Amino acid sequence: MKNTNLSNVRLTDVINVTTLQKILDAFSDTTGISTLAVDLEGPVTKMTKPSRFCMNLTRGTSEGLKRCNECDIQGGLKSGKFKKPAAYYCHAGLMDFAAPILIGDIQIGSLVGGQVLPEPPKEDKIRLVAKEIGVNEDEYITAVRDIRVLSKESIEAAANLLFIIANTLSDVGYQKYIGNDLTKKLFEVSHNIYERITEVENYVNKVNEINSILVNRFNTLIASADVSATQVEEIDQVAKYINNVSSQTNLLGLNASIEASRAREYGAGFSVIAQEIRKLSNMNSEQSKKIGTVLHTVKDSIFNMSDQIKDTNENVNENVEALNQIINSIFDLRQDAELLETFGHKLSDLNSND
Repeated sequence: MKNTNLSNVRLTDVINVTTLQKILDAFSDTTGISTLAVDLEGPVTKMTKPSRFCMNLTRGTSEGLKRCNECDIQGGLKSGKFKKPAAYYCHAGLMDFAAPILIGDIQIGSLVGGQVLPEPPKEDKIRLVAKEIGVNEDEYITAVRDIRVLSKESIEAAANLLFIIANTLSDVGYQKYIGNDLTKKLFEVSHNIYERITEVENYVNKVNEINSILVNRFNTLIASADVSATQVEEIDQVAKYINNVSSQTNLLGLNASIEASRAREYGAGFSVIAQEIRKLSNMNSEQSKKIGTVLHTVKDSIFNMSDQIKDTNENVNENVEALNQIINSIFDLRQDAELLETFGHKLSDLNSND
């Protein structure tokens, strides 16, 4: 199996304890041998087919329980070191065996079986153990006589069968772990995609709102430019009218001067007035021409500005259309991201129920 970062993986992370308990119960019902699943810290399942000697007497004392747990763990580690079943005598003199549960090259636990004897018990040793753990010697001897005696071949066969079960659980556990890991990553990626898409969608909506405001303002500017151009045209007409009046006034002043010269000394005063009228008329004419020139310049500038505003407005409208298309695409992407996130949840739920 391909190795991944499994340093923090526990047995219960990859194998359902309820399922494991059912498998061990079936094994014990078939073989009559007690079994137990342990991780690197201690038991994770209930012992199947426990003998009175082990469960009630040995494990019934604090010292006995401590020694039993140490034996289970050490036996499992021994089997993991050699990656095959390991048979050994427990502290109380019974024969046990362990099959490693491995993921890649990493051991996450063991299946322990036993509470059997390959030969009749040595009662003197049993009495010594009884004293050490604090149980009644005679009761302990009576209980050990009920322990099944099996041939080493039968014990080895049971150990190999347990090893096959352990290997199968290892493979299933590894695949489940990888599936859970991929599901978690899928969920994280889909969730991140959804959040990023939502964030981009918010930004695009803000830009779209700003563009809409710009379009309205440009439309207002265009309308104002049209009004200004009309007003400039009206002022230009007034300036032309003033220039025409100035020309007529100048002509009247000229005629008045001619008539004053004919009247000689009687028309001297009138001649001065006529000359002043002509001067004022000439000044009005010059100023009206300047006004007309300025108005033409302003008018050209307004028309030029209006054209530029219209061009810019068209560009903004194009941007608005493009943004609307982007928004539609983002909406579709967001729906896909939501679908991925939903799939991630469903896969996670399925793996949790395994």
